[in-house]
Amino acid sequence: MTMRLIRYWLFLVIAYLVGLGIYIYYSAIHTFLSSVSASLGFMSPRFLMAAIGVLYLFVFLFGVVFFAFDLRSRDLRERISEVLDAKPYSNCDLVFGRFFALVALSWLPLALFALLLQGLGLVLPLLGSPLGRTLEPVSLLGFVTLVALPAILFCCALVYFISVLVRQQFVALGVSLLLLVGLYTLSVGRAPFPVSSTLDMLGVMQVPLGSDLVPNMLIDGFAWLQRLAVCLLAIGLLFFAAVLHPRINDRSNLGPLIGGGVFAGIAVAMLLVVFFARQGEVEQYLAWQTAHRVASGPAQIEIKQVSADVDISPGEQMTVDYRATIGTLADSPVHTLLLSLNPGFALESVAVDDVATEKTSFSLGLLSVNLDSPLPPGGEVELHIRYRGQPDTRFGYLDEILNRYAQSVNSADITLLGKRVGLFDGRFVALTPGLRWLPAAGSEYGRSDTRIRGRDTYSLRMNLSVPKGWDVAGPGYGKQLEQDGRAVYQFVPAIDLSEVAVVTAPFRRFATKVDGIEFALLLHPDHLDNLEFLTTGSSQLREWLSTRLALAKEAGLDYPFRAFTLVEVPNYLRGYGGGWRMDSIMALPAMVLLKETGLPTARFDFDPVATFGGGRAHADAEGGAAIVVRNRLEDFFTNDFTGGNVFTGLAGSFFSHRAGAVGADALALDYALEQLATLVISGQRSYFSAARLVDLNKALEAFMKVPERPGQRLSDRMFSALASDPEILANLRDVPLGEVDPWQSSSLAVEVLALKAGAFAELVYDLLGPRDSGVLLSRLLDRSRQGTFSRADVEAELNDLAPQLADLVGDWFGSSKIARTAITNSSLYQLPDSKNGDLRYQLLIDVGNSAEVAGFFRVAWAMENNGRRNYSEPQKLDAGAELRFGTVLSAPPAQVFIEPYLTQGDEEEGQLQVLLSNQNLQRRDIEPVEGTLQLNRAEDKPVASGQPAAQQPVAAPTPDNPT
Repeated sequence: MTMRLIRYWLFLVIAYLVGLGIYIYYSAIHTFLSSVSASLGFMSPRFLMAAIGVLYLFVFLFGVVFFAFDLRSRDLRERISEVLDAKPYSNCDLVFGRFFALVALSWLPLALFALLLQGLGLVLPLLGSPLGRTLEPVSLLGFVTLVALPAILFCCALVYFISVLVRQQFVALGVSLLLLVGLYTLSVGRAPFPVSSTLDMLGVMQVPLGSDLVPNMLIDGFAWLQRLAVCLLAIGLLFFAAVLHPRINDRSNLGPLIGGGVFAGIAVAMLLVVFFARQGEVEQYLAWQTAHRVASGPAQIEIKQVSADVDISPGEQMTVDYRATIGTLADSPVHTLLLSLNPGFALESVAVDDVATEKTSFSLGLLSVNLDSPLPPGGEVELHIRYRGQPDTRFGYLDEILNRYAQSVNSADITLLGKRVGLFDGRFVALTPGLRWLPAAGSEYGRSDTRIRGRDTYSLRMNLSVPKGWDVAGPGYGKQLEQDGRAVYQFVPAIDLSEVAVVTAPFRRFATKVDGIEFALLLHPDHLDNLEFLTTGSSQLREWLSTRLALAKEAGLDYPFRAFTLVEVPNYLRGYGGGWRMDSIMALPAMVLLKETGLPTARFDFDPVATFGGGRAHADAEGGAAIVVRNRLEDFFTNDFTGGNVFTGLAGSFFSHRAGAVGADALALDYALEQLATLVISGQRSYFSAARLVDLNKALEAFMKVPERPGQRLSDRMFSALASDPEILANLRDVPLGEVDPWQSSSLAVEVLALKAGAFAELVYDLLGPRDSGVLLSRLLDRSRQGTFSRADVEAELNDLAPQLADLVGDWFGSSKIARTAITNSSLYQLPDSKNGDLRYQLLIDVGNSAEVAGFFRVAWAMENNGRRNYSEPQKLDAGAELRFGTVLSAPPAQVFIEPYLTQGDEEEGQLQVLLSNQNLQRRDIEPVEGTLQLNRAEDKPVASGQPAAQQPVAAPTPDNPT
């Protein structure tokens, strides 16, 4: 009878259209944009069956309410109730029979829908369509069976139960709809994590991000238990519906009543088990956090040398033989060595100076070793620990500003960056630094705040044993040995490290050497589609790497490792760290982690710029294909705003993994110099804020308000969006950069640093140039003591390299004052032709600064509206001063802008547009102005400037540059 209901077909068609629409939408985004930005690969439909299916499921279940709520009234309306009452079968037979018929009519279309999507993924590419990719089969099967089927069972049973409990059919309809919407809202709303994950009847929170590397149907064993409980609860509700059914029944209701009670009771008991398990997760996390917070504070000890033998049996256990030389940092004797170690391990033995000791305590991830005799200031001790077990992959980043178990975080877009701190699976192992699989000095709480605790660096010698056939990415070059049928990799980095990571799996390795350094790419065997694309650009990629390495080496900034590895990791490995900043952990010493939705599966076979943008420059030139590949990869990684920027990762191995700032300005200095290192290595800034991804829609809305400029990257548009945010600008005016308190508002602090400290880095880079910027970083590394440097060190080196920047650090880090830049006058006129007969046009702009602190700006001009811009050199504008900028062009510009590096003026998107007309220009036979002149408004004439008049504006090196 249900098949004949029009509303059944109506909701089925709507559900199919919604599901297909979402699939095509994700497919289009992935096809057209996944090769533009590594971050947009998250939209791959292959890994988003849960997102596609849940929308289909919710729409169809909404329809189930409409064609199941009149269980009894439809019999009366069709005048068959008396016939049914006269039949010899029981109410249970009637209710269960109709129930399973309805379930079949609800679930089979979903199964066919899943097959349809998989078929489209197979057929569309064969037909030449750029759209279409198959869905990851394990997540597809898991959704159809373990997510959708229990949800359908429960929804149908609930509606049947309400329809016989509430005899008024429209009241029953309203109650059913409210309950369905309420349960969905509960799953994705603001309820506490244990409650929402237990009462998640639709299964929204039980599904992991899809993965080819480590595919799973559900997140863990308790998710399986929860889905089974939902099925049993549905059966219990059916028994109760049979008891309450108004049909005349001469059989006893005691049996169905007991059956309903038993099934419902078992289901409730299982849900309680799930609830207490989830509550236990939260309590365990809070216990770890509390213990480490109590033990936090300035570091008392430091690790100087580490020697470790690590044996990994994936999915089973790992054994570690750890030896370390530990020194003191305290001014008084140290009685106890306090270290952080993953609580999933069990200690086998502990020895101090080769003497076994039982005076140890290991609980909640804190290892305390009491010394027989106090360690005096400046003293050292040898610590030897043997431990084994499976690391608890929930442990780590205990000082994160966002509670990972808060529902507002659990249901936010930040979950796209993954949840597991590490992975220890039979198919894949990822041991990240935050997992503390190697002991670290002190507690985990407050480790990220370098104003209080400087980073701990140590020399490392590590032998890592993995199954034969497994490859390893580690801290630099791993010398491969074989021992007892296993693969052994030996890592001996030439520099001290503050953190160590290891990723191992049965990868396919692709490597090349550039200037003696091995650059390797480790991929899943099924993710090799982009190899042909990468091979096409290999010559240009090697040339680019060689050029950047040579530039850094010329500045004294040698790459300190023998290898650099890009390694693919599963989607649900967490990509951000802890503390106030929750910075990306994708960039690690000598390696960068690539999410499988990024480079491994991006659609580089489709070039949206070439297809929709009128082609690419160099595409038809000799060797042009390699240049196009290089340019596309450069844009791809630079546009990554989810923490996987390879250039930032490579720059980190040059500088930020080797040294860090100390003192009150440490946070701002670290951020600025990280950005400067990225500029030196790649010529581009990077942007990442995990806090922004809590509400990705809001971030994208602010981003989309910024008009796109030709040649502008996504990261630049992000900075322009920040420069237009009133809250960020207000914070800049109120608090000096060195006094920003990140614990009050972490997202605001990150954005303030991105805007002001990032602008400082860009200004230094533009003023010094790539080579001298590298020299600055190299000298800071030489100055660093125990891997640290101070603001005074930065000021001293800047003063030596560029005396005109002597006050720059103090103005930008020690003061909240910001320049106020304004255009006071502008003119454009034609000059007499040059001796060669070339046209000449004079551009003059008067720029003033009404603030009490100096500012810097550049002049930009484009020869056509929204065209590529040419830039002048940075111009300094003293406090309360006004200057005239002049340049001679070969054609009148269509647009002219003043782009302050940082200002509190009235500009939009960080720029002021100069209002000029390039039509009917006057001709003047006067001396041309090139460079800048200081203005004295009192006399209304230019006076001598502190800058040379011969200073020439420089244009971006483009073939169509007419200047």
